[in-house]
Amino acid sequence: MIYDLIIIGASTAGMSAGIYASRAGLNFIIISKNKGGNTAEAGIVENYLGTISKSGFELSREFENHL
Repeated sequence: MIYDLIIIGASTAGMSAGIYASRAGLNFIIISKNKGGNTAEAGIVENYLGTISKSGFELSREFENHL
């Protein structure tokens, strides 16, 4: 298969790139050994835009659902 875009890494930035690629109608793939990057491993994330406080794991799952 031929892709318009290959995204390396499924951290916050990689998932964000995937969302924008999807909105642009690109055929893309994300290659990563795990999802969420450092965010998924963070304890509590506070004052992230749109949320006051939640675990990094929970926040990374929300990113994945959005993607």
